[in-house]
Amino acid sequence: TKMSNLTLRRTTRGEHRPTGSWLTVAALVLLVSCASSREPVPKPAPEPLTVRTETLAASDLAEVYRASGTVRARYTAAVSAKLVAAIREIRVQAGDRVKPGQTLVVLDSRDLETSVRRAEAGRAEAQNALAEVDQAIAGARASLDLARTTHKRFEDLLAKKSVSQQEYDESAARLKGAQAGLAMAQAKRRQAGSRVEQAEAEIAAARIALGYATLTAPFAGLVTERRADP
Repeated sequence: TKMSNLTLRRTTRGEHRPTGSWLTVAALVLLVSCASSREPVPKPAPEPLTVRTETLAASDLAEVYRASGTVRARYTAAVSAKLVAAIREIRVQAGDRVKPGQTLVVLDSRDLETSVRRAEAGRAEAQNALAEVDQAIAGARASLDLARTTHKRFEDLLAKKSVSQQEYDESAARLKGAQAGLAMAQAKRRQAGSRVEQAEAEIAAARIALGYATLTAPFAGLVTERRADP
């Protein structure tokens, strides 16, 4: 068989193996050792860098924002009259700056002034009537005091049988009349007092209306538009 053609050899001491592979290893070692023995090639030195130095210091940076928008006033007011009256004077123009309370427009106030005078006349009349009523009350009280004293005297005389029953009854009637007169005078006093209060209220209302005839600036600002002329 083919197995009989295979010859097995055992290498004994003193025998040499083929040297082909060893030569290859030696060549590699030689090449490596030769490469490691070369000197490194020097690299060129880098060019020097130019550096500019700055001194640091704290400073404020201005922040600027640009945007589009609409400018509007914080407060606006349309000044108009609260009553119907002719315009006598307008003291401002568009573009004028005004102060709080400054007069802007003056209306015709002659009718309002007449109303104030009429109300004041009514108050004076009511006060005069009140004074007359006070005098009447004083007279009614005096009459009542006299009627009470007289009636008390007639009571004593009646007990003594010094006056008749008719005279006593007449004394009692006069006392009741004096009491009624005082009550009537006091009622007139209350009516006169009410007329005085009413006249005071009419005067206050007329003066308020008269104040509406003068239009003033509610706050400091700029007149943007004028819509009327005298």
